[in-house]
Amino acid sequence: MNYAWSLGPFILTQTTLLYVISTFVGVAVMLWRLYLDGEKVRVWLDIFATYLMIVVLCYKFGFLFDDPGILLRSPRVILFMSGGSTGGWVIGVFCMLAFTYRGMSRGLLSFRVLANILPYGFAVMGISAYALQWFWDPSLLIAVRLLLPLGLLIVLLLQRSTLREGNHLAIFLVGLGIGGMALSIVEPHLGGSLGKITTWIGLTKAQYSWVGVALIGMWLLNLKWRMKPDNPS
Repeated sequence: MNYAWSLGPFILTQTTLLYVISTFVGVAVMLWRLYLDGEKVRVWLDIFATYLMIVVLCYKFGFLFDDPGILLRSPRVILFMSGGSTGGWVIGVFCMLAFTYRGMSRGLLSFRVLANILPYGFAVMGISAYALQWFWDPSLLIAVRLLLPLGLLIVLLLQRSTLREGNHLAIFLVGLGIGGMALSIVEPHLGGSLGKITTWIGLTKAQYSWVGVALIGMWLLNLKWRMKPDNPS
């Protein structure tokens, strides 16, 4: 059940609180991992803060892209309404890409480090989100779902390579694809929903997505291996 708390004109839902807590925990772990690698934590903190600001603005004011005239008809709606729109999220992604490119061109941001650090954040955010869900509404299904991000984080922590030299993203994608596929098979027996079965070899669209994620990870691993200087191929 999605509980809600009223803070004056603002409504704080349980889902929003879950997202906020898990995001802050995920960012904290990424900064800790960057610190262990000797990266400039303050610079990365500014980068993550900018990303989060873009996400918050898109979520809070994204509905204006669908109906901008609503602000003229009822200005108070800006206090009560929220929710992103397709146009708003597209602009948000464009702003993130532009900001990332600007940081790379100025030498403040390494794309490899960014790609390798994000899996840590996503894994910890998943752990935090499912742990809070289980705390509020304990169930075996949520406990099993928690195993996926927990296993991914353990695999990431076992990597000895640095963020600038390793291939953490590829390993994360392979694990996510395999784990997601396994979870999609187990979920129906735990009260979850498998979704609509497609006509091609009996897989759902979500399962095709898990296969695609794993294949992308394998491709990145193969690409990294082929780019090694001592590789004869």
